[in-house]
Amino acid sequence: MLIKHGMCGSVEHDAWKHMRQRCLNSKDHEYHNYGGRGISICERWSKFTMFLKDMGFRPNKNLTLERCDNEKGYSPGNCYWASKKQQSRNRRVLNSLGERGVHQVPSGKYKAQIWWENKTIHLGTFNTIEEAAARRRAAECEYGWNL
Repeated sequence: MLIKHGMCGSVEHDAWKHMRQRCLNSKDHEYHNYGGRGISICERWSKFTMFLKDMGFRPNKNLTLERCDNEKGYSPGNCYWASKKQQSRNRRVLNSLGERGVHQVPSGKYKAQIWWENKTIHLGTFNTIEEAAARRRAAECEYGWNL
């Protein structure tokens, strides 16, 4: 039995539909950046009604669907409605080390930092680039990049 939600054409339904196209349709022009690199959609969100229940209605017209961690798929714990400014902070554009906000220091260790409210916040110095990058990604959520 098909359950009608009456939301076809809404911004929320369009966000859900486009998310699915990017991840599941190999003919979509953005597939290589999503499904083609392993970005998946949680099973729960195979139904629009569950997506809407988890994400809620878009709070204002300037927000679009975004993932907190671009290396993870679409799921309730990794998605939020984001502004263009928030999305620009969350791009996969990386520095020469391959990680945003991570820099190697003279000691050979890796420093993680984040720019927040017009200041640079030092997140720590780590032995590996993976540790520094993980701390940076966590800070993006902590400092409100996912609000």
